[in-house]
Amino acid sequence: MIVQYVGNFDTICRLGRELSASAPDRTFSANDIVELLGQSANELCDALCDREHQDWICRADSDWKKPATSDTRWCVREHRHLTPDSHYEVLGYEVNLYRILNDTNEPVLFHESLFRIVDANIPDFWHLDRGEDREFYRGPKMWLVPSYWERFHDKETEIVEDFWRTLSSLHPKSWIAVKRSTEKGIVPANRPEQT
Repeated sequence: MIVQYVGNFDTICRLGRELSASAPDRTFSANDIVELLGQSANELCDALCDREHQDWICRADSDWKKPATSDTRWCVREHRHLTPDSHYEVLGYEVNLYRILNDTNEPVLFHESLFRIVDANIPDFWHLDRGEDREFYRGPKMWLVPSYWERFHDKETEIVEDFWRTLSSLHPKSWIAVKRSTEKGIVPANRPEQT
């Protein structure tokens, strides 16, 4: 499965970026864009909450338990390790998130709404697992083991080696891209084997 990064560049995010750039706290609120969009503060608050669920924006306040209001301060999420219009191979799917290798060769989850599907072919070797809440996960069977990704990001040698070995055998295009970028000096924290 191949996707193209189109990003979070809709009108609300564009305005949020512009307003944040000139704000002392580098954030914006629904109240800041009400007049610019001609919508009510409540409608904009709902729209901002939707974008938060898509990982397009995040709250500046760390207490996310409080309900968002028109005064809630927001930041636009910048996915700096993705290149607009570039194509990425999907390594797995978790609920509504794609796991892809970003531009620094890290296998990271990104919301599917940030991408456009270029090639919808799902690899034959992907397995389907259902979670406790009926959500589903797809990907190579060994990557669907509970706590696999936590152990990978904790740099457990066995898991890191398994990931790169599996990537090289099941996702040769991504593996070749990793090898090329490694030659250019882009090396992930969990460095791939040099084969």
